[in-house]
Amino acid sequence: MDIFCSNASSYKVGQEVVIVGEMTLGLRATLWAYVFPLILLLTTLIVFDRLTGSEAWGAMISLISLVLYFSLLYLFRHRLQRNFQFRIKS
Repeated sequence: MDIFCSNASSYKVGQEVVIVGEMTLGLRATLWAYVFPLILLLTTLIVFDRLTGSEAWGAMISLISLVLYFSLLYLFRHRLQRNFQFRIKS
């Protein structure tokens, strides 16, 4: 995690600091990490269970969709990082 501040030279490596962020950051992180994957998992499970008639195939495809989802999150981590900004509490 990179934290940028105007007076970075006043801090030393290893120094303890308090890092703060907006309250909405926690909600956003929860959505990306838990809510969206759950919705994706349940949706693909239900859709492919109905299409194939096999719970096993639905479960396999659902797990594959989660792997793809988290792979995309990893690929776009730099873009997401711009949305999650923290600052050092004075």
